[in-house]
Amino acid sequence: MMSPAASHPDRHGSRTPRCFVAVPTRDMTAGPICRGLALLLVDLARRPDDPIIDIVPGYPVDRVRNLISKRFLESDAEYLLMIDDDVVPPPTVLDMARHGKDVVAGVCYAFNPQRGYYTAAYTPQDGNGRYGRVGIGRELEGRGLLEIGLAGSACLMIHRRVLEDLDPPYFKTELDADGVFIADSEDFFFCRKARTAGFSLWLDTGQVCSHFKTLDMRRSVEWSREYAERRRIAGLGL
Repeated sequence: MMSPAASHPDRHGSRTPRCFVAVPTRDMTAGPICRGLALLLVDLARRPDDPIIDIVPGYPVDRVRNLISKRFLESDAEYLLMIDDDVVPPPTVLDMARHGKDVVAGVCYAFNPQRGYYTAAYTPQDGNGRYGRVGIGRELEGRGLLEIGLAGSACLMIHRRVLEDLDPPYFKTELDADGVFIADSEDFFFCRKARTAGFSLWLDTGQVCSHFKTLDMRRSVEWSREYAERRRIAGLGL
């Protein structure tokens, strides 16, 4: 883990809060980080505001995110930024810290054969306790900050005050009663916990990430179709 000295004003004279940039990876050698992200980390490490860069291998993912949170709280950084190992944010990603928000996510697209491309973010709950998806496709890009209810953790920035206020575990994968399917992902668990404690979540639509998958997309689509068919045969629906 690289832990430089305290932060400094950038070349424009304004101060960026110090950030702890962490990449969780399932490989114990911390090897499969996509090339674009590796290059970005090198560039971030050279910034005058001295971000801390940490690559944390391990599994399962909720355990790794909790370990990252612990390391962050032991540092002097003000913001924690988690970036998945197959995601490449824009070079301006640390600018999210300048918003001063509790939790801010960058825009990261996922793919589903039934729904196509979508953003891994949801609106706050409505009066019936339901969430709505924030944007389908690219129409939401460049719309500034949007308040949201849930966000994926592919590119997620958290202020220190949030983790200091919450009790661990901050991230937890919850399974259904049969222990088969995920009832709540570790990132959505964190979002619900943070909002219940009174913190706000935001989507920075100016920070649009690239998202690469190590699995060949053709194989991924074939697997999804097979999975859907098996659930249909079992009477579980899609």
